[in-house]
Amino acid sequence: MSKGKRYTEDQILSVLKEIDNGASIASVARAHGITDQTIYRWREKYAGMSGSELAELRALQAENQRLKRTPRSSGFGDRRLQGGGGGKMVSPAMRPWALARLLDRGISRRLGCKVVGLSR
Repeated sequence: MSKGKRYTEDQILSVLKEIDNGASIASVARAHGITDQTIYRWREKYAGMSGSELAELRALQAENQRLKRTPRSSGFGDRRLQGGGGGKMVSPAMRPWALARLLDRGISRRLGCKVVGLSR
């Protein structure tokens, strides 16, 4: 099964503008080689957008992705619960070692056991 054609947002907006100017959906779909359902999906997603609004939407989505990737800098409290190594602790032998490291940093035994996955 092929992936099909990829249309840019500008091309999608021009197809939708043709429909808004009075052309039938079936004729526009045939002319561009797409299905009616694709046009309905595009209408749902890009309803009434102009090129500048679309650019603003893309900028906001890029900003959201950038903010999701940056680590929180709100302090030590959030970083304690995220784990230090970034990886998964697989061996049970590593858990007491990790608990000892957390206790050295001033975390309570109760919270440390919860983070590491040990019983108190």
